[in-house]
Amino acid sequence: MSLKEQISTSTQKKNRITILDSFEQMNESDIQEMAATSPYERIKNTVDLTLRAYGVTRAQLSKRGRATRVEITRNE
Repeated sequence: MSLKEQISTSTQKKNRITILDSFEQMNESDIQEMAATSPYERIKNTVDLTLRAYGVTRAQLSKRGRATRVEITRNE
């Protein structure tokens, strides 16, 4: 399966609400979900969450140039 096919199939997942009876079931469900998700998909989800947290879209990110230096600021 090519990378493009993996991306298209991973974006076709349906969101479902699952009601569990205990925290143990919740933890087991989380473990099974992580095991079923590919490393690529987990990284993609992390990047998407980070972009949402900072209010940046992928289009805005691609328009930015790469920084040639790092600036360190101190909060005083």
